[in-house]
Amino acid sequence: MTHPPKNTEAESFKKFLIIIGTLLVIITIVLISTVVNAQQKNKPLKIVEKLPELSIINVINLKAGSINLKEHKGELIILDFWATDCSSSAEYLMTVQKLQAEFKDMVLILPVTSQKAATVQAYLQATPRLSGLNQPIATGDTLLRQFFPYKSVPHIIWIDQKGVFRSVTYAEYLNAANIREALTGGAMNWPQKDSEAPYDYSKPLAAANTIPADKRHSLLTGYVPGASTRSGTEKDSSGRITRFYAINHTLLHLYAIAYQRGALIFNPSRRILEVRDTAALVYSPGAGYLTEWERKHQYSYECSLPPGTDLKEVYSWMRHDLDAMTGLKSSIEKRKVSCLVLKIKDESLFKSKSQTQSPVQKRYVALGPEEEAPYMQNAPLENLVLAISRIPGFPPVLDETGFAGPADLHFSKPLNNLKSLQQELKKQGLSLQHQQRE
Repeated sequence: MTHPPKNTEAESFKKFLIIIGTLLVIITIVLISTVVNAQQKNKPLKIVEKLPELSIINVINLKAGSINLKEHKGELIILDFWATDCSSSAEYLMTVQKLQAEFKDMVLILPVTSQKAATVQAYLQATPRLSGLNQPIATGDTLLRQFFPYKSVPHIIWIDQKGVFRSVTYAEYLNAANIREALTGGAMNWPQKDSEAPYDYSKPLAAANTIPADKRHSLLTGYVPGASTRSGTEKDSSGRITRFYAINHTLLHLYAIAYQRGALIFNPSRRILEVRDTAALVYSPGAGYLTEWERKHQYSYECSLPPGTDLKEVYSWMRHDLDAMTGLKSSIEKRKVSCLVLKIKDESLFKSKSQTQSPVQKRYVALGPEEEAPYMQNAPLENLVLAISRIPGFPPVLDETGFAGPADLHFSKPLNNLKSLQQELKKQGLSLQHQQRE
C-alpha cells in the first residue's frame, strides 16, 4: 500500500503560523500587564495609605542585589531619596549608615536614587569621606518614586511597622530620637515636607486687582507654603520686566539680594548686626529644627513695576522697602576692623606640603564644620578662606598669600579652634594672624 507524499512545506508553514499566533498572544498579555502595572505605579501614595509589598532591585552593597519589603514586616521602614549632585543628601549617607547600625533589624533605612549603579559607585569611590560606606543603596529607581514623587532631595519617607505611610520630612528629622519615637508608636506628626505639587511663581502674592498698572507696588509677607526658596522676574510680551519676586527667604537673604552681596549670607564675618536680638535673623542649632525656624522667619517679597523698569532700580527700591517694612536700617560701609590675614610664612615648606598633587588629581574640598579631619585637595586657597570665614565668632579672613594655584592642605582637628588652626597651618608653611584692615 502506498501513501501520497507529505506536503512538508504546507505543514511547516502551518506550524510557523501557530508559533507566530502563540507569540502574539504572549506579547499581548505582557503588554496588557505592563500597562496595568504602569497605571498602578503612577498613583502616588497618600499619608495613612499602605505601601504594597514590593521588591526593590538594583541594590548595591548587598549580596542579594535586591530587597523584598515583605521580608521586613514589623520593621520601621525609612526611605531616603537622594542624589549624587546634591551635596547635603549625599553627605547624609554616613549618618544613615550609623543609624542603621544602631537600630539593626528594628529599622530598615534605605537610601534610594534614580541614578544608575555605575554613577553611584563612581561617586562613592571618588568621595574620600564616603570611602567606608557599605550601606545598601537602591539605584536606578523608577518604582518607589511613583509612590513617593518628589521635586527636591533629601526626601525622607516614614513607613510604620504595619506598612502604613506616616510621614514625609526633610533630612534633619532623620535622627535617633525620632526613630525611637516612631518605634514606640509615636504619631510622627513632625512638620511635613512641602507639597510636591508645582507652585505657580507667576501668580502675584497680592491680589491682581489691587495693583495699579502704571504704578509701583510692593509687598512683604510671610512664608508661602508649597513654594521653594526662589527669586525671579515676570516680563510682558515685549520682554519688559513687570514684576520681581523673592519667595521664602530670610530677611538677611532678602537684603543680600537687594544689595547684590552674597557674602551677607555665606560669609557672616562680612556683616555686622547691630540689633538687640539676632534670633529672627540668623539660625542657630539651639533654635531647634531648621525647617521650623525657616517657616517662622522666612519672608516673601514682590514688587510690581511700571513697564520698562530697569532691574537695578528694583534692587534700589527693594532696599528701601525692606528698611521701611521691617523697621531696620541697612547700609554698606567701610570700617577698619581686626581681621585674620593668611600669609605664606615658609615658602619651601608650603610648596613641599601643598603641591604634591598630580595634574590629573581630582579637586576635592572637605572643610565643613562637621569634618573631624578637614582637608582640601588640588583646590585654590579661597576654599580655605571661605571655610574659616563661615565659622561663627571669627573675624573677616583675608588671603594675602599671593598664591593662585591649587594646593593640598590637611588638618588633624576641626577648624573652629583658632589656636589649633594656627598651629596646623604653621606646620604647612602658612600663618594666620590678627591684623587691622579696612
